[in-house]
Amino acid sequence: MVLQKALRRSATGNGIVNLLLLVVAATVLSSPAAGQTPPPTEKIFTLENGLRIFLVRRESVPLVNIVTGINAGSRDETDETSGLVHLLEHYTIFRGTDIRSGSEIARDLRRHGAVFNAHTGQDFALFEISLPAEHFAFGLGVQKEILFQLKIGETELAAEKEVVLEEIRQIEDDAFRFGQALVYQNLFPGHPYGRPVYGDPEIIRRLTAADVERFYRRFFVPNNAVLAVVGNLSLEEMEASIRQTFAGIPRGDNPPQPPERPRPVSGIIEVEKELDVQEAYL
Repeated sequence: MVLQKALRRSATGNGIVNLLLLVVAATVLSSPAAGQTPPPTEKIFTLENGLRIFLVRRESVPLVNIVTGINAGSRDETDETSGLVHLLEHYTIFRGTDIRSGSEIARDLRRHGAVFNAHTGQDFALFEISLPAEHFAFGLGVQKEILFQLKIGETELAAEKEVVLEEIRQIEDDAFRFGQALVYQNLFPGHPYGRPVYGDPEIIRRLTAADVERFYRRFFVPNNAVLAVVGNLSLEEMEASIRQTFAGIPRGDNPPQPPERPRPVSGIIEVEKELDVQEAYL
């Protein structure tokens, strides 16, 4: 299950690699003329700080899509931090950095014709920007700023908690989305995958800026991330801008290992829930 947000209101290593490879594999590339050796259209490399890079040149549209995957999801939470990754993902794209406020970043993104979004899952958090290819360097700079220069304060965190708690209330009023959460809870009882990605409201209320800061410093490091770029730029241009933007970020400590695989469910599980829904809707 993945929770999605639009720009107000209009983030395992192998898991990230597999997902971003799907992005690469889904890209449609034109066939070269017979007898000609086509220029390379894909490249994979790793920076010295551990950040893994996947590049695809695609000339069909004058855009570029930048996706950064952080190897941290709800599986990395505990019963005392349920919902922290979802809250941190929200905070990352809306609440500002050491350099600028969240509203300043949002205005700058709009001025450059960018669309910005983020997603939380059991295994990872994704942050993506789509914008005109001519503003590629700008897009990379924003990704670097929000992911590796985040400023976490109690006032901003309290404001974002209210947004997240309202989103949880909406999920619990949605029979389909609430049903998805129940499926995971019953498929993986006692395993981190059984916790709802959006978290426990009471725990979210108790989380402090220090709690979020500790998790952020541990997981939001280049050696725990993958950057994928698909766009109308040469591989040389993309690589040069990426190295200039991200090479100076220091490597972090090695993140903890993911939890053990959950045990398969045996038999049939039936769950019946009654919801107190005050209004009907389609």
